[in-house]
Amino acid sequence: MKLLINSSGAYLTGDDIADAVLDYGMALANEQRVDLVEVPYIVTDDHGAVGTVRLTVGWRADVSATQHQGEHPELLDDALLLELHTRTSTLSPSGDMPLTAHDIELLPNPAEEY
Repeated sequence: MKLLINSSGAYLTGDDIADAVLDYGMALANEQRVDLVEVPYIVTDDHGAVGTVRLTVGWRADVSATQHQGEHPELLDDALLLELHTRTSTLSPSGDMPLTAHDIELLPNPAEEY
């Protein structure tokens, strides 16, 4: 289990869920975008009931995770994992793409221009 931590609190969720949230947040941050994700978590003061929290992830959204040892069973949500992986994979980096060797060959040589 992992604790997802933001400025509002800490939320105990499954390892895979926490990792998927962080991966999606990083992909969004690379695009300078944000999104809301609804994440299941174990309400530790309610004898292990499962609640949900809406977290802002992405650009300038401070979310981290830390490993947590406890007696609660691993929290799983295959539908959420699929959704987060899909959202993450549809994002592509914006901005300039690295030049290929062919692109570099086509560039003018600045030394030859003078």
